[in-house]
Amino acid sequence: MKFQSLALIMSLVVGYGLQAAHAVDAPIKLAIVDMQKALESAEAGKTARSELEKDFAKKQKRVQEDEEELKKLNEDFQKQSLVMNEAARNKRQAELQKKLMEYQQNAMASQTDIQKRQAQLTEPIINGLRDTVAELAKKNNYTVVLEKSRMGVLYSMDKDDITDQVIKIYNDNNKKKK
Repeated sequence: MKFQSLALIMSLVVGYGLQAAHAVDAPIKLAIVDMQKALESAEAGKTARSELEKDFAKKQKRVQEDEEELKKLNEDFQKQSLVMNEAARNKRQAELQKKLMEYQQNAMASQTDIQKRQAQLTEPIINGLRDTVAELAKKNNYTVVLEKSRMGVLYSMDKDDITDQVIKIYNDNNKKKK
């Protein structure tokens, strides 16, 4: 439903824009850009991805270590529970439950940290790519630039795809800044 509403709104906006362009006999010039591809292919995007993978690997290792410790404690409890009195067994089971909750909280916190880090690393790149798209659109007099992955573009001709140009310009601009 949400997608249909968005598609209807986009159709109306694009349709109105096309009518307005025809009213003044200006040529309509459309372009498509795949922002996901641009993010993944830009040098800064590759660097961010590498950094994120390193952060993820560290956090994943820590979660796995905690999981192994929890499994070992549980196995020890299972072996010893047969010879424990009920009070000791209940106490040990409560300790295990507490450790399990801590493990789950730590795993969720790690996941949240990774998501925040991803946003922190990619936001400036995405903003830079959007600026590059705007710059390229103005320079080449594009009437509309659609995002391939989000706007429901099912088909476009290769000649309308400016993704590679955006990546090249963005990379060149970043090299100049360094």
